[in-house]
Amino acid sequence: MSDLHPITARIQSLMEGRGWKKSDLAAQTGIPYQRLNPWFTRANAKPNAVDLVAVAGALGVPLRHIAHGEPLSAEEQREMIIRAYDQLPPDGRQQLADYAQFLSDRDSLKHEKEK
Repeated sequence: MSDLHPITARIQSLMEGRGWKKSDLAAQTGIPYQRLNPWFTRANAKPNAVDLVAVAGALGVPLRHIAHGEPLSAEEQREMIIRAYDQLPPDGRQQLADYAQFLSDRDSLKHEKEK
């Protein structure tokens, strides 16, 4: 839906990044599904302040990121990656580690070519 409130759009993006459905968000926040579903189905609907705090906590991001779209600091990004790693099954952890190694190797090669 293109008429999502910017706050709801940020929530949806974070949910998609975790593979969460609305039912997962409801379970993780304790917000009844019937209360959060309209955020995603009604134009410009958004969570109230109390629900917003619960959503930010469940998604592991600062409230200011969801509420105002402020970017995450490097440290906040690092913490988010570590939390995601901790929640992955062993094969997912290995894939994440392999990808991190790939990025590191690619960066090292790039720097060597620049010398």
